[in-house]
Amino acid sequence: MKKILIICYGYLKEGTNNANSECMREIISEVSNGYEVHVITNQLQGLMHSSVIKENNTVIHAVPGALGRKTKASKRTLKDIYLLISKTIGFQDEWVANVYNYLECQLNLYDFSAMISVSFPFETVIIGEKLKRNYPALPWLIYELDPYANNRAMWPLAWPLRMYLETRAFIYADKILLTNELYRQYSRGVFANFKDKFYNVGLPLLKDLRQSYRAQKVIKEDFKCDVVFAGAFYEKIRRPDYCLAVFEKVSKLDKIRLHIYGSGCEGVLAEYKKRMGDSLILHGRVPRSIVLEAICRADILLNIGNTVTNQVPSKVFEYIGTGKPIISFYTSDQDTSKVYLDSYDFTLLLKEEWDHSALDANVKKVIEFCKENLGQEISYKEIELKYHDYTLKAVTEKIEKLMG
Repeated sequence: MKKILIICYGYLKEGTNNANSECMREIISEVSNGYEVHVITNQLQGLMHSSVIKENNTVIHAVPGALGRKTKASKRTLKDIYLLISKTIGFQDEWVANVYNYLECQLNLYDFSAMISVSFPFETVIIGEKLKRNYPALPWLIYELDPYANNRAMWPLAWPLRMYLETRAFIYADKILLTNELYRQYSRGVFANFKDKFYNVGLPLLKDLRQSYRAQKVIKEDFKCDVVFAGAFYEKIRRPDYCLAVFEKVSKLDKIRLHIYGSGCEGVLAEYKKRMGDSLILHGRVPRSIVLEAICRADILLNIGNTVTNQVPSKVFEYIGTGKPIISFYTSDQDTSKVYLDSYDFTLLLKEEWDHSALDANVKKVIEFCKENLGQEISYKEIELKYHDYTLKAVTEKIEKLMG
């Protein structure tokens, strides 16, 4: 049985719950029958020791980051500078060093037939590059789900340094697996010289959530329709302001309630909560199982597109998998969500326009859409035919072929 090494931050289910690690859990569950998979991930916060967890044919190695050593007063200034640099370039070097030392001591890397670094965060790529330099015969694949150098959420003045680090990693990588959005950008942008290494793999997030999360009947009290948003807000790439302005007006005209599962832009959310009262329910960050159950229990799902063209909100595919009606706000005609939702049967695409007439028109459209599509669903069989390339099976087959 072939052995595969996967470096993926936040893989532990009890730890950081991000879309990238969720993608890898799905892929590994599909391939683990044919491989012995070893996953290197970060240890849970507060634990200062490494641990090994076995799940079927998967072995999870959890390695801590900073070991909590006390810092002398004379060294605090240097530590502050180090932390500032780490924040600037987007990774912590201590976890990189700990993982490398762990691998050297605990695993025989000559036994592995391939290694995959799952990025973001970029530490996984730094570790992979270091291993590739010392074990050049070990095939190294980068699976990049979020941009690093061209990430607008990161400090722009550090772009040259991030560009240098990512270019260097691409030189050493044997294959670079990308989402549709990154493949388009990288193939004709600053990374075009590496086009021969690029493979358009996509995200394996489309599945029938209704099989695992059976929706129970919801007591709606005075509300006729529950709209659910699941995800995170970001100051630079995904803000809730316009969406909340629309739903504030909607709540004054009809009994439609908005639920938000996630965090970010807390000041904006708090202000609208004061103004909307029970028409806006802020659930905050909750376990993934609760989020998925809420998605399945919703009447209507809400998406807010990114302002960048190289990232797509991962929840779009999970929304599509439910077959439920979707409202999606976007700022640009090049919005990445629109590519997937344009062909979805029950969808309302609304451009964010702040003038009063356009805002009022969108309010009216939301109310009409909720009334007309309440209780509507598309069968998963129909969805799977239309969006086959984004299913777990399709994406996993691509990756298995690339691993060789």
